[in-house]
Amino acid sequence: MKKLLFIISLAVVMALMCIIVGAKDYAPTNGAELNNAINEANTLNEDSTFTLNGDYSDYKADAGYQVTSQNKLTFNLEGDIITHCRFYIIGKLVVNLNGHSITNKSGRGGANGSMFCLDKTTDNAQKGSLEVYNGNLTIS
Repeated sequence: MKKLLFIISLAVVMALMCIIVGAKDYAPTNGAELNNAINEANTLNEDSTFTLNGDYSDYKADAGYQVTSQNKLTFNLEGDIITHCRFYIIGKLVVNLNGHSITNKSGRGGANGSMFCLDKTTDNAQKGSLEVYNGNLTIS
């Protein structure tokens, strides 16, 4: 009986750990949703994963999508995506292109666009971090 209670208790603890440790998942379908999801993920104390596929060109901001979380944000592409602004990174971003492409069709400050901008705060406390894997980046 004690052994059964121990096994059940252990299973409950493991299930709770999976919930606590697990990353938050997002699947935005347009640029405004992507921006809102990134802004929410920036406020969380956990890693976040974004499943992306399609056209995100309905959103455009001079600063771009701002990744400020020091927790890891991971973009997993399930198809080619189009944006009209860059990703401004002070936090940590991982992009798994999975053989697909990101295209930024908007130039910033002239004919040349930018896909990613890595920055740091003035006190050097936060530094942008970017990892990109397996695919193509196309900048207008």
